[in-house]
Amino acid sequence: MPKVMLRRDRDTGAMTLYVAKQDLEENVVAVQHAGPAPWGGELQLADGSKYFIEPMESEPSFPITVRAKRI
Repeated sequence: MPKVMLRRDRDTGAMTLYVAKQDLEENVVAVQHAGPAPWGGELQLADGSKYFIEPMESEPSFPITVRAKRI
């Protein structure tokens, strides 16, 4: 499971996922659990790929580095 960085643009609110070892940076278009609690699960990227992060108790403060599994 690679470590990925998630960040949110302050102006637009868009979330980006970055995988350093693959030099991949893509916008997140959907989050499985986007509510205040829990937050996380399956993340769908703009290019159609999907990653899974363990759901968290609440939305984290960004930027954050987490382990993700490509599904």
